Amino acid sequence: MTITSAQRKELRRRGQTLSETARLGKNGLNAGFVAKLNELLTQKELVKLRLNAEVEGEARKALAQEVAAAGNAECVALTGRTVLLFRPKSNPA
Repeated sequence: MTITSAQRKELRRRGQTLSETARLGKNGLNAGFVAKLNELLTQKELVKLRLNAEVEGEARKALAQEVAAAGNAECVALTGRTVLLFRPKSNPA
């Protein structure tokens, strides 16, 4: 899935008004978190989540990409410890 720069800009704009919908805590990326993330992405399409404070620098970028891959989503934005993920809703056939 690829997002154009115009789509990314629009998603970031929409994400600014979202409240945090999930938090990745000290338990890390486990099966329970991935299940919750998939549920949120299915319902909302655009999810804002917060990473734990122990993750810094390049590790934060890597974790954001890992979370996006686990949810089969696109990482739209990473600002500080806040990650914005997007997965388009599938169209029923």
